[in-house]
Amino acid sequence: MEIKKIEIYELEVKLKESFETSFGSVQYKPAMLIKVEEKWGEEGWGEVAAGEGPWYNYETYETALVALDKYLVPILLKTRTLNARDFWRLTSRVRGYNAAKAGLEAALWDLEARLKGVPLYKYIGGVKKRIPSGVSIGIKKSVEELLSTISKRLEEGYLRIKIK
Repeated sequence: MEIKKIEIYELEVKLKESFETSFGSVQYKPAMLIKVEEKWGEEGWGEVAAGEGPWYNYETYETALVALDKYLVPILLKTRTLNARDFWRLTSRVRGYNAAKAGLEAALWDLEARLKGVPLYKYIGGVKKRIPSGVSIGIKKSVEELLSTISKRLEEGYLRIKIK
């Protein structure tokens, strides 16, 4: 496929309810989406799942954005034709920045699957339309509130519960 342009969207997502951890309470979460468009107008989307700060690892939204803008996106735009399988080989000179790379690679896989007219999960070898999912529950004011929230999430179908 031939890439025409790559766009990065920085958003702020309002959470359905406040999420509290030992770092504080969060009502909004930054999000970064990547759109890769090929020459005929089809597009693929990916998400950069970096952190707001270097609390879990060194990569943040800001550092991911620099890695994308300055290094990763230019590498792909210089490449005449490519496929998603080439991504890690092409970007191997850029060390680290796995969240930035994963978002960009996901957009390429999504684009490739759309061009083939196949759902992404099938294109990459998946067999299920849905997969089991878990949820993380922030700190609650009381044990009763925590148990109530756990019960609610289990009723919603979550199979794994992580508590703070």
